[in-house]
Amino acid sequence: MRRSRRKSSAAAVEVRDSIGNFSTRFSSPSFVKWVEKLSSDQRDAIKSVGFGNLLLIPNHTLSKKLLFELMEKWSCEKRVFVFAHGEMSMTPIDVALVLGLRVIGKPVILQQDEPFSDLEEHYGAVPAKRKITVASIESRLDSLGGAADDDFIRTFLLFTFGTFLFPNTNGTIDTRYLSFLSNLDYVHQYAWGSAVLEDLIMWLTRRKEKSNFSLDIFEAILSFPIHRFTSSPNMQVHDHLQLIRYFAYLVN
Repeated sequence: MRRSRRKSSAAAVEVRDSIGNFSTRFSSPSFVKWVEKLSSDQRDAIKSVGFGNLLLIPNHTLSKKLLFELMEKWSCEKRVFVFAHGEMSMTPIDVALVLGLRVIGKPVILQQDEPFSDLEEHYGAVPAKRKITVASIESRLDSLGGAADDDFIRTFLLFTFGTFLFPNTNGTIDTRYLSFLSNLDYVHQYAWGSAVLEDLIMWLTRRKEKSNFSLDIFEAILSFPIHRFTSSPNMQVHDHLQLIRYFAYLVN
């Protein structure tokens, strides 16, 4: 009995050491808290550009340890989570169902040769550094008060990108995203959901190379494969139980 406890304790220390470099500075809880502050006019403004379903995202507390274990199952080659008796994939359909974002439409691709715009300068970027901090965007959002104009929509979407959809480990957002927000009438035409999925897969792959990963979008992404996993004819009963254990502990 004592020997078993020592082994478990050592394993726990090893996991804590492994996940120590994960960053969750800006997370979905901070996004949800801002959503709760929005007025009905501001909510309608966000809905008008195709991001209304994100306002329904719940606030969860994540278990870093279990997230780490799930990410360990990621296969860079197959682009799926590999378990003992089956695989879980993340597809554009999953993203559309969970986040309510378009997965078919104009691609969201940040071009290296994208000209520096007046809009980027307006939001505090410079040609040599086309990134702004999420903290500065949050401050700007706070200063807008109850406004529901174009400036609010762009600022809130940038905040959403930096905290939830395209988070990174240094708390910044690429201002080239503003090129897709210049004309708000066309924002809903872009395949934002597909861009989110590709960004997550990129970070999962990088995480295999170095232990530096933002867990923020993982909160919602975790539910992507559930229906795929449970509806697969190749899955067995113990596979379903394994999935239930993972998700029961991941969201406390």
